[in-house]
Amino acid sequence: MKKAISVLCLFAMLLSLAAVMSVGTSAMSVPEGKSGFHGVYVAEGNAPKIDGDIDKVWENAPAMPFGKAEYGYIKVMWTGTTTRGTLYMLAEVNGSDFTGIDFVLSSRFYSIPEATWDNETWKGSFDIHIDKTSGYDKTGAKAWKGDKVAVPSGTPSAKTTATENGFIAEVAFTMSSANAVGFKCGGFFGIGAFISGDDEDDAYTKADNAVGMDVNHITESPSYLYAINMRCNSKEHTWTSITTEPTLTTTGKGKYYCTESKTTFSNADIPVTTIQWRGVQTLENLSDGTTTTSMRLVSQIKDLDAFSAVGYEITASTGTALDALTPLSGIIDKDMTSVYNSITAAGKKVEPEDGGKFLVAIVVDDIPLKDANGNDLYVSFTVKPYTVDTASNKVYMTGTDSVTFVLKAGVLVTE
Repeated sequence: MKKAISVLCLFAMLLSLAAVMSVGTSAMSVPEGKSGFHGVYVAEGNAPKIDGDIDKVWENAPAMPFGKAEYGYIKVMWTGTTTRGTLYMLAEVNGSDFTGIDFVLSSRFYSIPEATWDNETWKGSFDIHIDKTSGYDKTGAKAWKGDKVAVPSGTPSAKTTATENGFIAEVAFTMSSANAVGFKCGGFFGIGAFISGDDEDDAYTKADNAVGMDVNHITESPSYLYAINMRCNSKEHTWTSITTEPTLTTTGKGKYYCTESKTTFSNADIPVTTIQWRGVQTLENLSDGTTTTSMRLVSQIKDLDAFSAVGYEITASTGTALDALTPLSGIIDKDMTSVYNSITAAGKKVEPEDGGKFLVAIVVDDIPLKDANGNDLYVSFTVKPYTVDTASNKVYMTGTDSVTFVLKAGVLVTE
């Protein structure tokens, strides 16, 4: 969050906090701290073109950087079935001294990362060498491979494009039914890569040059490739159910349906959220003759470093019958540049918890209590807390991105 955002202490004597919701050798698991390393499944009609340009569909796949991040990254996609499929790989390499990249792949998909990846026929892995000028080079695989890695029997489709300080490489490798067996969206594939120059026969041993493999042991066995999880081609999932809500520091669990692969994931990880809902504060006592009330929305964030603003989108409906509410037009969008260390409400101090450091609170005024005929009014609110990243994009809560609650004559309805 920009330094302009201030941190305040909020005091509210007549407010009480009511929580609306609680907020042989086997593959090498992706190391802790690299949880963003995964590939994505994409429907065949949406697959990238192998032309050396970075198509928009690649935005759905996360970048997996080399050991020295300024050297660039790789991305991975898969399309197909258990009888035939194509693996798509993209590399953006920075550095004029680099002349090529080797993609090192396990020989097939596996349902769990603990599967044994060695294979007597294929020696466990493939090596696909891409020269930045000539493209796929069957004879260019480094001498390190020996009898541990095989050159594919088929010819991968590859294209390279020079950049101002390096090159882009795209590769499509179509696998036979023997190699595709066992694939499902959510499965694992062994994927690593390393970049090299003309005089770097030992580039695979340099951690700065590599990604997705243990360079200290890769010559011993292809099991030292990372087990890359192949996920649904979507940055944001629509969760059909939430088992465990994510927090600011821990992932949650839930179920979602991937329209690309026609697959339901029942125990999928929900990423940590950037903002976490804490509850709504309502006035405890209303004077006789009062026609409107106020409420305060409270959430929490972890730090001030990654955001330019925080806020809430609010929509509302009203009526005298809970099952016949009329939506009010428009969305109230309130962002702010102040956050709070604590809030004192009805004599009780409310502070961040579960990894939170600052509270995000705003007041909504002029909430009607009765209609023109004196009947108690229900007012239903749907609230979407958000943060704004440094690129000015709104980022909503992960898992359940909104909360809904109802007031009746200013009192929170809990049933």
